[in-house]
Amino acid sequence: MSTAIRRRIWIPLVAAMALMALALLPGAASAQSPLVFGIQPSQGSANTPSGSSYFTYTLAPGAGLDDMVVISNNGAEQVILKLYAADGITSINGSTAFAEAGDIRSNTQTWLNATVSDILVPDGQVVTVAFRVQVPPDATPGDHVAGWVVEAPPRAGTAGGIGASITERAGVAVVIHVPGETT
Repeated sequence: MSTAIRRRIWIPLVAAMALMALALLPGAASAQSPLVFGIQPSQGSANTPSGSSYFTYTLAPGAGLDDMVVISNNGAEQVILKLYAADGITSINGSTAFAEAGDIRSNTQTWLNATVSDILVPDGQVVTVAFRVQVPPDATPGDHVAGWVVEAPPRAGTAGGIGASITERAGVAVVIHVPGETT
C-alpha cells in the first residue's frame, strides 16, 4: 500500500478518533441544556398501534396512506423546528439513525411528504403535522427505512473546551414493508 493511500486512510481515522475522545471528556457538554423537543407517532392514528415508538406500514408498490406525527416542546420557550424526511442509516452502535437533510442514501425519504417544513411549537405544547406515505410503483419488496426529523437552529456551544456549533435533532423511524419475494 502506498504512503499516499495510507495517509488518506489514517488521517481521517485519527481525526475521527480525536473528535470522539473530545466528546467523551467529562463535562464536555455539561454546560448545555438537555433536548427539550421531541417527535413521535400520533397515538390516535388507525395506522399506528397504541404505544408504538415508530411508524410501521405494509404497503404494496404504488400504494399510499395519510398519517400524523406529533412534535412536542417541553421547554420554557417556543421553538421553531425544521421538519424533514430523512433516509434511515445504521449508526456506529448498530441502531437506526437518520441522514442529514438533503443527504440521499436509499432515497426512501422521497416516499414521505408533509405540507410544512418549518414548525413553531409553543412552550409546553404539542403540534400535530399530517403527512403522506406514497410508495413508488417500482418499489422493490422488503423493508425500507426512513424517518421524520425535527431540527433546531444551530447554536453556539463547547465540546471538550473547544467552541462548537451545536445542532440538536430528534427523529422517529418510518418502516415501510413492501410485500413480495426478496432476494
